[in-house]
Amino acid sequence: MIVKELMSTVITLLPPTANLSDVLAQMQAQGTSCVLITENSVVLGIITERDLLRVFSDQISAPNAEAGLLSVQALMTAEPISVLENTPLLDALVLSRSRKLRHLPVINGDGKLVGLVTHTNMADAYVKLLDRQGELESANEQLQALSLEDSVLHIGNRRALDMELALLDAQSRRSYQPFALVMLDVDNFKLYNDHYGHPMGDKALKCVVAAIKTSMRSTDRLYRYGGEEFLLLTPSAVDKAALAVANRARQAVVDMALSHVKSPQQILTLSAGVAWGRGINCASLIEAADKALYQAKNSGRNKVCMAD
Repeated sequence: MIVKELMSTVITLLPPTANLSDVLAQMQAQGTSCVLITENSVVLGIITERDLLRVFSDQISAPNAEAGLLSVQALMTAEPISVLENTPLLDALVLSRSRKLRHLPVINGDGKLVGLVTHTNMADAYVKLLDRQGELESANEQLQALSLEDSVLHIGNRRALDMELALLDAQSRRSYQPFALVMLDVDNFKLYNDHYGHPMGDKALKCVVAAIKTSMRSTDRLYRYGGEEFLLLTPSAVDKAALAVANRARQAVVDMALSHVKSPQQILTLSAGVAWGRGINCASLIEAADKALYQAKNSGRNKVCMAD
């Protein structure tokens, strides 16, 4: 089952010029729990019952006669997390649960709004799916297999990354906003595993992830790309700023000074390749970042290189 099969196409929509009074009137008239702020079929933001509760709380503590005239832009959550219409139900449910979201706008491949799926929609559909499968135990095993988190490092796994990249592709085509990514690889990690053993190798990777996280900004997102390779998405940092993000991650691992006697540096290090673009698909950026990573490796490791 995919999101398109369970989403609602009856949605409460308002333009960005609307105010709080318009939101309340529409939600009361249509009996909905959220309002989407759109322009030219593109989702700009979302206002939910939680947002209204916050305004109501503010009114109790500091009454304001003009509260109803507040603009939706001052209240909404800008660029809410959306899902593609062909996203599997389980992926959408795990995303909703992990991000604590009750409303997910649904977009097509061009980034245009086509519907809305709620936590209730997904829960109802999932219960029906379990009924059809018959055994709760096998359903739980399937849900675990479809987890978006790497079981060892507790960061996004390849499945989560693929979902994120699909959304980035759609957003890039829609808004032509630039974004960057960093391919990271632990240097001489096979030698580390051969010398210290795989259990110690897993512990080392956990230390590397912890070090990288200390260097990240709140908007950066880290995924395990495979083995000892990671992909760091830096959507709000491009060019020299993305290069700085990569260098901070590299330096954080150096500062950890984790012993690696089989490495020329005698400590665990990583190399990175950086690529950024505007209106370009993620596959091309990953390929460019991967080439830059090999350049960093061939230059002696523990380096960061920018793609052409």
